[in-house]
Amino acid sequence: MIVGDALSYSEVVTLLAETETQLGRTINPTLCEQADFARKLGEENPFVNSVVGQPLILLAGSKDDIVKPGKSG
Repeated sequence: MIVGDALSYSEVVTLLAETETQLGRTINPTLCEQADFARKLGEENPFVNSVVGQPLILLAGSKDDIVKPGKSG
């Protein structure tokens, strides 16, 4: 899952092409805008909760940045 507002799906797929070749498998990214991610996290969406419950590879920020709406981090 990629959370952010600046990338389109086609841009992400293009950026992942070399990594797919190195891994020898297809990567199917899920993109989510920040506001939508926060809303789903606050609603305890099963997919989002599953993602944040797994080991994360953060490209920017930290796990402390993942805060449910209405709570301070």
